[in-house]
Amino acid sequence: MYESIDGCRSCGSAALKDVLSLGNVPLADALLSDSDLKNEERRFPLNVAFCSDCSLVQIRETVAPEILFGDDYPYFSSFLPAWVEHCRLNAEELVESRQLDHDSLVVEIASNDGYMLRNFHDRGIPTLGIDPVPGPAAAAEKLGIPTLRRFFGAQLAEELRAERSGADVIIGNNVLAHVADLRGFVRGISTLLKS
Repeated sequence: MYESIDGCRSCGSAALKDVLSLGNVPLADALLSDSDLKNEERRFPLNVAFCSDCSLVQIRETVAPEILFGDDYPYFSSFLPAWVEHCRLNAEELVESRQLDHDSLVVEIASNDGYMLRNFHDRGIPTLGIDPVPGPAAAAEKLGIPTLRRFFGAQLAEELRAERSGADVIIGNNVLAHVADLRGFVRGISTLLKS
């Protein structure tokens, strides 16, 4: 259900130094129902390490993404009005600065419930959301935002690039902190993004 790393998530160095162990802890977004309380709650090690070569502070363990972002994942971005407004303003700036129009493509990785992409979609700018979580992805699709229910990485980026000319803008809000393969993820962004 989880794996431990020996090399830095960013540079690959083996020069990781443990700096903090918080023991075995429950998952942050694993909200329990009354019926769940009679069962033992799943717990996972939470150990923090520092890379002496690139200075990235990171956790050593990676819980399987299917467990972290399963069918019962409770987070919907659009429930935070201040965040929705921030994203609207950010989208307006991107439309203007990148001169986005109906011939453009805006992709959001970990697009959740369409909170960001709807700002482009409503202006007639083509969008693509990528989010594996069923509840939020379905909410985005109800807004008319095409959403791939998959995890993003280098392989998916290659598949998408083979089908399309590439993305003019790629957005990823609060996603890198949840990615085990940082290098593959960033390589995927590079593959999918137009020159």
